[in-house]
Amino acid sequence: MAKFLAGEPEPPTEVPGLAAWFEQITALKQQGKRIERVRVHDDPPTDYQRWERWIGRWNVEAGEEIHYLTRARAHEIGLLPAAGDVDWWLLDSSRLIMMRFDQVGHRISNELVTDPATVVQACAWRDLAVHYAAPTNARSAAA
Repeated sequence: MAKFLAGEPEPPTEVPGLAAWFEQITALKQQGKRIERVRVHDDPPTDYQRWERWIGRWNVEAGEEIHYLTRARAHEIGLLPAAGDVDWWLLDSSRLIMMRFDQVGHRISNELVTDPATVVQACAWRDLAVHYAAPTNARSAAA
C-alpha cells in the first residue's frame, strides 16, 4: 500500500500472499463457487480504501464480484450501525467468520460462527448490502 500511495504501486500478483488469494479465487470459481463482497467505504475514500479499489481489479479478474456502498448509504438503508463494525465473511447459509482487528487494523482473531440466528442475520445484511451497493467491474475497480 505504501508503494501505491507513493505513486509506484507494486503489481499485487507479485506479492506472495495476494497472488495466492487470486489463485484461490480462480480455483473456487472453477469449482462453480461464488465469491462476492460488499465494501463499505467513506466518501471520499481513505488512502487504504483507495488502495483496495485499485487492487480490486485483480480480485475481479480472478472471478470475485465486488460491490461498493458508501458509509452514508449504509446508514440510510439500516445496514449500519446494525451490522456493527466487525468485518465478516459469510461462507454459506450455515457458517460465517467474524474477524477482529486491533486499533491499527491488524487482524488479531477469526471466529467461526455457526449459530443459526447469527448466520441468518448475516444473510439478511448481505442481501441488503448487495441490493443497494454499486457493482464494479475490472475497469471501474481501477479508478
